Amino acid sequence: MRLLGFLILMIGLMSSSGCGKTQPKFSIPTLYTVKGVLVLKGVPVTTGGEIQAYLQPDDLGMVIKGIVGSDGRFELTTRLATDPEGKTQPGAPEGLYNLVYRAENAEPVDIPSNFQPVRADIFNEWYIELPK
Repeated sequence: MRLLGFLILMIGLMSSSGCGKTQPKFSIPTLYTVKGVLVLKGVPVTTGGEIQAYLQPDDLGMVIKGIVGSDGRFELTTRLATDPEGKTQPGAPEGLYNLVYRAENAEPVDIPSNFQPVRADIFNEWYIELPK
């Protein structure tokens, strides 16, 4: 009888824990407003597309990007890569970022701007110059 009770307890524990397979839970840290303008030869880019921002050294399971408008302006948003609903929140976590620009129907362009900072103590406005 004790053995049967023990087995039932173990089966209950295993089923409630997913047989030991748990997905790591990420949470979005505090976000800060990041706005900017994307330019080529000093003129705002008018072709649209998106800026993808990669937090260094690791993105912590987040997708951080901004849609580039017809005036070259963008604002970064953040979402968890594992969020099935894809909910985005305005802003980006504090840190340093590598940037990639993806124009519609074009190859991605790495932006050689070293690292773009997002800081908690200032208004973050980026002026991003595309390579010629």
